[in-house]
Amino acid sequence: MKPDVLLGIVSSAGLVHAAFLIGLLLHHPKGDRRAHVLLALLLFSVLIRIAKSTTYALFGFTPVYFPVLGLIGMSISGPILYYYFLRLNRQWRAIKGIAYLHFAPTVLLLVLFFPFFQDWIWWGYLIVIVQTVIYLGYLLPFIFKKDVRGIANRWLQVCWGSLLGFWSIYLIQFIGIPDVGYIFTTAVAGALLFILSYLAVFRFEVLGKIHHYRLQQTHSSNNKLGRQLRQKLESPEVFRNADLTLAQLAQVLELSPSQLSRLIQIEFGQSFPEVINQLRISYAQQRLLDQRQPISKIEALAYESGFQSPSSFYAYFKKHVRMTPTEFRKKHSGEFLRR
Repeated sequence: MKPDVLLGIVSSAGLVHAAFLIGLLLHHPKGDRRAHVLLALLLFSVLIRIAKSTTYALFGFTPVYFPVLGLIGMSISGPILYYYFLRLNRQWRAIKGIAYLHFAPTVLLLVLFFPFFQDWIWWGYLIVIVQTVIYLGYLLPFIFKKDVRGIANRWLQVCWGSLLGFWSIYLIQFIGIPDVGYIFTTAVAGALLFILSYLAVFRFEVLGKIHHYRLQQTHSSNNKLGRQLRQKLESPEVFRNADLTLAQLAQVLELSPSQLSRLIQIEFGQSFPEVINQLRISYAQQRLLDQRQPISKIEALAYESGFQSPSSFYAYFKKHVRMTPTEFRKKHSGEFLRR
């Protein structure tokens, strides 16, 4: 089997898996419908670009308008990722009115480049490259905030990094490489698409977790209940209780465990254990800096904060703060003394 055919088949595997996930997203009856559609469009924008290069790898040619279709895929990916970010962060804005300006470059490609693509294709790539850089650069500080955690944000980081990888590959192709390099980079892009769609289904479970909840609050009763939840959860007497369970808290708020789990995801963007442990770590940080009641033993602070063992406390503290409790206290107590 020729290398170009083999690499074309590798790329096709990513296309098939992504196409399957797109169909699943568009026909899945449960969860956040808008998030389903946005992710399907994001995958499709990459899929049609890779399909163009894969066709060339397998058959040695591409249909006449495939390059423009690939450009349109690149063009819509930035705006789609932007709206997907808003959706998962409960900042959804309907695409209407001036919001359609996000897709102005795509319309420009459709209107101008389909009739004249042979002469204008270079300018088309230039417009799309600038547009992509703008969107990825704009979203970078929001998606990679140090104080923002949770499975949804980690998934957005994967999406952002994947788009950067895809369009970096095609920028290399645009600059110009031999046919062997073109086919190889296409196979890399196809493999990357396969990994992205695989992670969406099996690692991040977008249908079962990230898209499972309606992230937009529409009823004042939900807002009131959300405030009650925050008030209850953020009480030290509650989150420091090492035996606290989701079912116990649900009983206090007169909700079922599934309703409470959904409400926590809406309010905090995290699961119940993630929220509780983050509150406990914040409490531990405050206690480590308390000069009036200094902590004599770190192990005692673990139980005081609500952890059932010092080992789990150390693990969560290192994960959230990026240093051990002892290192944290030494660093910040020194700052405290200098003030």
